[in-house]
Amino acid sequence: MTKMNWTPLRNAIGEAAHIVLLPHIYADGDALGSSGALALFLQAQGKQVTIAVEEAVQDKLSFLCTKAGIQFTLPETETPRADLAIAVDVSDYARLGSRKTLFDRAKVKARIDHHGVSGDFAPITVCNPDWAATAEGIYEFLNEIGANWTVPMAICLYTGLVTDTGCFAYSNVRPETMKAGAAMLEIAGDLSWIYRETFENKTKSCIALTAVAYAKTEYEAGGRIAYLQLEAQDYDSAGATDEDSEGFSAMLRAIQGVHVSIFVRDGKNPGQYRISLRSDEASDVSKVAAEFGGGGHARAAGITFVSDKEETFTQFKNRLITRLKEGMNV
Repeated sequence: MTKMNWTPLRNAIGEAAHIVLLPHIYADGDALGSSGALALFLQAQGKQVTIAVEEAVQDKLSFLCTKAGIQFTLPETETPRADLAIAVDVSDYARLGSRKTLFDRAKVKARIDHHGVSGDFAPITVCNPDWAATAEGIYEFLNEIGANWTVPMAICLYTGLVTDTGCFAYSNVRPETMKAGAAMLEIAGDLSWIYRETFENKTKSCIALTAVAYAKTEYEAGGRIAYLQLEAQDYDSAGATDEDSEGFSAMLRAIQGVHVSIFVRDGKNPGQYRISLRSDEASDVSKVAAEFGGGGHARAAGITFVSDKEETFTQFKNRLITRLKEGMNV
């Protein structure tokens, strides 16, 4: 087990009065839960803490606000300069989105992450790809620093663990991951409701969009690759939102005979596309994603592509599929 050096971060926290936490864009349960647990600890130490998010929190994760008491703030134009900015679960600088200014203006900059990509954009970086989730790293840090654990902190941390491990089912789970989860159960008791909220609580619009998704799914490489692209009209026809398509990448990968899935959604700006990749042991999609300017984990990675005069999305798609075929060992 890799022993991380938390001393620089501990010192930076000790010297800071105002701390801003910055989860990655399109923040998931790990980014928000890890930020929430850390914020609760820091507030207990008398720190002024702001969790600045890029988008509104998804409905399925709103319990972090109602049951754990976490406040997430959409950044305003004028935000006081923080003594310390911590990027939480952020693999690279671009995934700070429009909040780069908040990060850049801070007196001290830090990062806590578990993505195995080059992202040392913060002078103080604690990153361990062996962690199944950044929440596992937060657990390690708070234990080392002697945190007084509370039920809200356990709810936040368990959320990060559950969502980034597929309820402890993915190959990234280690004994240490299970120990962290068990510790949260000892603190908070029954947390099975978090699974129901994050994985089982499907809206009717999600079901309608799922039907559209299965109808539009294409197969490449003799059925070893599943490809799905959803456009704005697909969401409109189902009365669905972007949140309703969370989990579609894993859904495609679960199809019999499929080793790699590609799920494409429109980005925030015209000509921008968000690509999610999932795989089994047949492929390391993080390596492929890195070649295309993205990153992530061996079994789950992402890419953002912007079409231009140099390359259309169709050209990019064909190039990506070709590269994924080459990287498969089945």
